[in-house]
Amino acid sequence: MYLEYVEDYTYLGQIISFKNKTNKEISKRVSQAWKSFWAQKWIFKGKLKIASKVKMLEACIIPILTYGAQTWSLTQAQARRLVTAQRAFERSLLNIRKSGKIKARV
Repeated sequence: MYLEYVEDYTYLGQIISFKNKTNKEISKRVSQAWKSFWAQKWIFKGKLKIASKVKMLEACIIPILTYGAQTWSLTQAQARRLVTAQRAFERSLLNIRKSGKIKARV
């Protein structure tokens, strides 16, 4: 009997890896949060009050996004990626398209 060498594996919901651990973990968390968001599409895209939708987002989606974040040492780019994901959830919740931005003419 022997132990197999692997690049990374998941243990208790977190990726254990020696290389690029935090980037892999953030990618996994963002992906899982979006899956959960779309699984509850009837809530977030339904006719509930915005306050109720925000409470659901904060109670159900954001914890998925930040699970295990206490152990991460983030770079500015990684922190920005988490904030970007959160803002994308909020825009989707409010039905605001990113392409709807008004660009300043130079």
